[in-house]
Amino acid sequence: MQQQIADLSKQNTKEALQQLNELYVKNGLPLLACETIKYIAEKDNNEIDWLKAGDAFNAVAMIEQKDGSLIQYAMKQAATSYQKAVDKNPENIDSQLKLAAAIMESSEQPMQGVQILLKIVEKNPDH
Repeated sequence: MQQQIADLSKQNTKEALQQLNELYVKNGLPLLACETIKYIAEKDNNEIDWLKAGDAFNAVAMIEQKDGSLIQYAMKQAATSYQKAVDKNPENIDSQLKLAAAIMESSEQPMQGVQILLKIVEKNPDH
């Protein structure tokens, strides 16, 4: 596995990084998989990749119910990733909802998440 990681890391292409992500997942290293997805998002800087990063970190936080510090880290990374997705496309309500939920779960100021939800309802009362 170490050689595979080294080889894929050297390539530094999106395809190689996705393979690296899959390798981490298969070997029970979900946080490293998340960091790889985040790296792809940082590199390509688009809404879809930021959403994938947020979703990955959010999933790790939901799975890792035993480690409070890991949950906090993963949720903060999810919130940061969702914020970047919202920055790329402020009209995407689903991204805004994910951001609000992540903020409420990870932040010492959950009312920021509530404020996002109130703005969504204000603009889209039927949503």
